[in-house]
Amino acid sequence: MQTQSGLSQQHNADVVFTGVTTQPNQVIDLFLRDRRGATVGTPPAETTLPVTAASSGTETSPGSGLYSFTATIPAAQLPASSWISQANDGRAQGGLRRGVGRVEIVARAHGNATNFKTYSAAALDCAGVAANQSEIVNCADGDSFLVYDDDGVGLTGAAATAADFVLQPGAPYAITPDVDMEVGTYSVPGLTPPVNAVVCRPHAGAPATGRRTVVLNHGGFLLDWGALDACVNWARAGWIAALTAYRYEPIVPDGSPVYTYPAAVARPGTSDPAELCLGEVTDTLRWLDIVRDRADTDDDQILMWGYSHGACVTLRALEQGAEVKAAVAVSSPTEFSRWEQYSANVGDPTGIHIALGGTPAAIPDAYHARSPARMAVDLQRRGDVKLLQIAVEKDTIVPVSQGCMLADAIGAENHLMLPGGDYSASTTAPNGVTFAGCQLSYITWTGGTPGWNKRAYYLLYENITPWDGHLYFGYTTPPAPGQSWDLPLNKGIRDFLLASFP
Repeated sequence: MQTQSGLSQQHNADVVFTGVTTQPNQVIDLFLRDRRGATVGTPPAETTLPVTAASSGTETSPGSGLYSFTATIPAAQLPASSWISQANDGRAQGGLRRGVGRVEIVARAHGNATNFKTYSAAALDCAGVAANQSEIVNCADGDSFLVYDDDGVGLTGAAATAADFVLQPGAPYAITPDVDMEVGTYSVPGLTPPVNAVVCRPHAGAPATGRRTVVLNHGGFLLDWGALDACVNWARAGWIAALTAYRYEPIVPDGSPVYTYPAAVARPGTSDPAELCLGEVTDTLRWLDIVRDRADTDDDQILMWGYSHGACVTLRALEQGAEVKAAVAVSSPTEFSRWEQYSANVGDPTGIHIALGGTPAAIPDAYHARSPARMAVDLQRRGDVKLLQIAVEKDTIVPVSQGCMLADAIGAENHLMLPGGDYSASTTAPNGVTFAGCQLSYITWTGGTPGWNKRAYYLLYENITPWDGHLYFGYTTPPAPGQSWDLPLNKGIRDFLLASFP
């Protein structure tokens, strides 16, 4: 079976896909997989579809041993409960502004319990140069055909262009002698107020091929000086840095100990509450379209970096097919029901249920739809993107178990980091209640320096300081010309960036 990663747009046409099997005239059963109610790490429910396919009696080419098949599933055959319109569901903020819908198909030979393998575009490239059938099978990166996934996030209409970023009067502003800052807004279909955004770029003109570009997804619920400083620092290092606020958020530049921002950089927001890793993903996908269309960006050299809330946004954007070369997610929540449970256990009265307007029992879809770990299969398909997850011990906001949970679900290579930032040789799992999901019974720890040739890596840093682990690494940036990396503290990030952008 063949499926392309990131087919996130809902449609209601018939579903048609093709594939091959090693048996002629083989009957193939089809199933609808429902992940919305499944607990992370447990098999999702499957419903048999009243449609079958059959492989050809003739080889695709003489001697190949492969027999093709085509399957067509009429839209009417898909259960209504999983074919949900992308429309306002009318619920309060804890609910979803758009319906949650996902159609994921699996196929098995009749009477066989093993799912057919599926291939994303990157996996097909791998299979195209494989030497034999065994290598072709090893190139597979899934076992399901994803038709669409619009968990409250889907975009409508044509892709945005660079012209959709409207600069405010007076922009750009010279922040340093070598960095200019563009400030403006862009629109998102279905959203009334425009979204604030910033681009930091080297004052010197970009080469004809464009510059390396980082799309920054900030932490928290306003675009503050910390994110703005990171934007400027990336530009000082020679990158285009594209930083979006999320819907309804203001830009608040006051407080930077390093840079002085013009008063005009400040932008108002609205009183609407944050959606929390939901509509913000839509905003980021829209912003990425704008950034990719700019003449000064190199579309083949784009990094997406997210911190905390922005890390969740980054992971969900990747699951939705964000076209980037690499991504970094620092201190990300990945499973909202368990995040809420952690907050309750530590006596946090401002737990996730306050932000969402209800408990997981009351509004389960609101938690499921925001949780990257529940759709980890879509990250597994992204063989075209290198991913680095980072977590630090003593994180009082997002427990490191959230990172371990996703790392396990996507098969990342996992490394423990010593205090100070060096790679640990240890393969012994950390202990304690905050490390639930990090034990050897869940994931394997690899000792020593990563080879950086895998699709996904997870670095868990030991923290022997009294500082909150959530405050580490969120806005780490490459050094400006004439400066150097803070080593060994930033060794993992440096090595990942060098491997991803040689």
